[in-house]
Amino acid sequence: DTKASANQMISFFEVKQQLFGNGKLLAKDITIDDLDDDDREALKVGFIQLAGRDTSNRQVVFGIPSARNFRNLQNELRARFYITMEALRSEQTQLKGVVAIMYTIGNFKVRSKGVGFFEHSKLRHSLPLHNAAFHFCLDDPNQFIVLKAGLAAANAKARARVKVHYGSHLECQYSLATYGVSVQTLPLTATYEVDMHRHLNWVDSCIRGNKTNVGAPASNTAVVTEPTANDVLYMGGNM
Repeated sequence: DTKASANQMISFFEVKQQLFGNGKLLAKDITIDDLDDDDREALKVGFIQLAGRDTSNRQVVFGIPSARNFRNLQNELRARFYITMEALRSEQTQLKGVVAIMYTIGNFKVRSKGVGFFEHSKLRHSLPLHNAAFHFCLDDPNQFIVLKAGLAAANAKARARVKVHYGSHLECQYSLATYGVSVQTLPLTATYEVDMHRHLNWVDSCIRGNKTNVGAPASNTAVVTEPTANDVLYMGGNM
């Protein structure tokens, strides 16, 4: 669709201009050197992380709303722009898109009360990134009802791409595993705290200019006789 592609490009540069101004940055790839100290701090908190790849070799983007912490919203938006464009440096990601996970269980619940919702939505729709699937993991019954109602009103294409997982940490992680997302891919500890090690290493590698691979598909071929939380399970037809 030529018209849609043109509109996407226009939207991308409009948002980029709003975030980085009219100067030389508008015509160049954004690097970490183009982020100021507050942008980098917003990046380091890990509210969005590149968390490895699923069994289809698609980049997993892990969102932690409770981790949001920024001086002003522009810092967070610039951090999100940067991490998305870094993900798009991968040819596999350009071709296959990403699997986005929004994780709001227990202490990971949303605290921002909608702050920046419109701005983040505008940024997400302007970026040339294909979201192959969305997974919402939650334990709030009210959020669950709202999401399910919204999905019921959505078109068939949207319903096929969006999955809602309701329950405890363990229940949701088992459910994610049926869609090819291993527990080992998620930046979480065994006690369900945020594991910042990989993300901070990645940020540090960006600063030093020698980016590391944030993850690869699991290559373990051992026969599984009894699945554990680290095993990937399969259900026919799931994304």
